[in-house]
Amino acid sequence: MDPAASTLRLKLAGKDVDVSRVRDTALKIAGDVGVIEDIFRHVKAGKIPEITVQTAGPSFAELWKNIGVTGTLRDGNILTYPLDIDLEEVSGLFVFSGGIFEAKQFSARSGKMQQSDGTLRLGFEGKNAPFHLDIMIDADAAELHSFLFRVFKDDGLRKELSRVRNLEGELSGRLIIGEKIDSLSARVTIMKAAVRALMIGSPILSQSKRGSFSTAKTKLRWRVSVAQSAFHRFQSSPALSNYNDPRQVEISSAKFALDLAQTKNLLNRFELLREELSDIAFARGRLDVTSLSLKGPLDEPSRWDFSSAALLARSP
Repeated sequence: MDPAASTLRLKLAGKDVDVSRVRDTALKIAGDVGVIEDIFRHVKAGKIPEITVQTAGPSFAELWKNIGVTGTLRDGNILTYPLDIDLEEVSGLFVFSGGIFEAKQFSARSGKMQQSDGTLRLGFEGKNAPFHLDIMIDADAAELHSFLFRVFKDDGLRKELSRVRNLEGELSGRLIIGEKIDSLSARVTIMKAAVRALMIGSPILSQSKRGSFSTAKTKLRWRVSVAQSAFHRFQSSPALSNYNDPRQVEISSAKFALDLAQTKNLLNRFELLREELSDIAFARGRLDVTSLSLKGPLDEPSRWDFSSAALLARSP
């Protein structure tokens, strides 16, 4: 205490702190204090190897308002209320100051989603409080799909996500969500993929061995390699679908092999080819294509403009 300056100062340092025990005690003693309630509403468990608490003010009441906490967390449990995500096995550096919780260099697990190399910024005051999550993920494809459907509020993208059915496999990439609790948007960049899925209404893309895609506010972009699908061993430059406008697909410089039976079913959608193919009772084998240029409405193959070269048909 500094009577001359009418100032109170408090500094606490601790080691090997058990969060759950401190949480129970703090809520019993000061559960009606806003900052204490906010912190422990989100942070529920874990071990803190080191922690420092500092604050200053003209009165004991002001001490709570100016509190600052820094430390490290191991095997923690944090509930992020804006996303309703329960993070387990949380480890990293954290700072609480001015009503904002920040975590850096943190890793965590949520269900079958493993997260690492992350940063988290979470405000506690009001619906307009800041929120920012930037983290690497290794995830079960179906669980990540469900998570993105819950986080994204854009009706167009939610419609696109709803077209993906029977999704299974693994995905790895970076997830960024922000920036205000009441108006969250998300961006995901998938760097590695090994997935199988049924895409309702699309004549292509049923399985991907590897590839990437990213989302922004209005567009989906992806690079893929597909096996045992309508396009066998398909590789292309990024295809583009703007989900707020008529969906477009554009492919160039592709090299792939087509299953002839599946290809015949696809070509039957083209009015100009339907009559030519009507005399073919069945088709079997493989068709190798060394180059391809294709562009048009994704849902209307009959309107696609395309050219290809070096076709070689092989029997089964």
